Amino acid sequence: MMSRQHLFIGEDNAEKLKKKKALIIGCGSLGSKSGLNLARWGIGKLTLVDFDLVREENISTQEYLLEQLGESKVKALKELIARINAKVKVKVIEVDFNPRNAEKLVKGQDVVIDGTDNLFTRFVINDACVKNKTPWVYGSAFKTQGRVAVFNQEHCFNCFMKGKQSSATCSQAGLVNETASIVASLQSVLAVKLLLGEKPPAEMILMDLWKQEFEKIRLKKNKECETCSKHAYPYLS
Repeated sequence: MMSRQHLFIGEDNAEKLKKKKALIIGCGSLGSKSGLNLARWGIGKLTLVDFDLVREENISTQEYLLEQLGESKVKALKELIARINAKVKVKVIEVDFNPRNAEKLVKGQDVVIDGTDNLFTRFVINDACVKNKTPWVYGSAFKTQGRVAVFNQEHCFNCFMKGKQSSATCSQAGLVNETASIVASLQSVLAVKLLLGEKPPAEMILMDLWKQEFEKIRLKKNKECETCSKHAYPYLS
């Protein structure tokens, strides 16, 4: 019997997902939730990248369990994914995603999910993905505010964020669990649409859960962008 999600997308698309590969960079609030979401969709292979351990302060906003305290996040998430869908092949890589290993990790993936919480790493993800023509799904969750967008070589993260300053991280300013859940859910759906060959519109979804406000803004290509227009990839070593 097909799952209810597969009834929605159809048997052919369910089979298509079984052949797809996704890379999740960062297995914290967004990455852990996205990993479980994609496992429920029945994606073929997930590669999890993170170097951190499960800590007590993670339990309120991330998908880990108390009995997993002290474990590496990638191994703990792999355990949880196996409980949901043992057919998903999961590869764990305990490293810090950085300019030196970015291309190697991105190459060969069908989609990349951003589970990070800092601006520099996202610029690295963007350069590696644009250079390898791999779409990636950006997600940001901060207090009760969230942002989600798909970036690619047609309109990249550098076009939108170049020159903007990084804000405080979740560990510094806090995060509401439900904010992360909604952002990760939107990321997962966009990733599935990409894997099934759909082209999401060039827009960013912005939300404030506390105020119950949602809006969309258009994303435009910057013809002077170092990454997607000039192909310089300044954030890769």
